[in-house]
Amino acid sequence: MVDVNICGERFHVQVLHRELIRVAFRRYLDIQCLEGVFWITQDGSRADIVIKAGQTAALRCPGAAAMQALASGRLCLVERE
Repeated sequence: MVDVNICGERFHVQVLHRELIRVAFRRYLDIQCLEGVFWITQDGSRADIVIKAGQTAALRCPGAAAMQALASGRLCLVERE
């Protein structure tokens, strides 16, 4: 598992198939899928999200989220106010 702390506006990450990353953030977080397919779960949320290339998931509760690559790909993490 890879731990990522977002402190800035934009962060790009390349993720291998089945690799798991955990992201901590202080504000809202947009997760843009540039390539691949990702499963996303946020601490405290009952709903999981699956996104593929061209889609964006918007996390609106500051905290932490885990993401797993269902197919190798790239994400752009964008912290918003």
